[in-house]
Amino acid sequence: MSIRSTQPLIRLLVARLIAGVPLAFFGTMKFLNDATRTNFHATLDLAGFPRPDILMFVAATVEVVGGILLVTGGYARMGAALAVAEMGVALYVHLTVDFSLAPTGGPPHWLPVTVLLAAALVLWKGAGRGSLDLYQTRSAP
Repeated sequence: MSIRSTQPLIRLLVARLIAGVPLAFFGTMKFLNDATRTNFHATLDLAGFPRPDILMFVAATVEVVGGILLVTGGYARMGAALAVAEMGVALYVHLTVDFSLAPTGGPPHWLPVTVLLAAALVLWKGAGRGSLDLYQTRSAP
């Protein structure tokens, strides 16, 4: 099995979008929006992570890169692996942080679970229909 192998299944396209769009959106917001960045920094601090000032930029970069890989379907399994790791940490944060103490609350609790499950499906089965991986698989000799 190649890292880019996949089948033209519509459910994989749906899973890619369910995982990739929120990742890319929230990761981008962490770079562009001061309130989001401040809230995320406070959340990481409440969770007890060391150096939240550096970690928040690492996490935002992982979200943007993983989200773009998932949405485009190019190297989607790598994007899904980033998403699974990121959402594993997000689940830990959701279990340990009282979001009422964060400046503007936090994301809904179902979001990291949904993204984790969708990304795990893409990691297991591939990118699916409408993906760069499928295009590459079909055009390979």
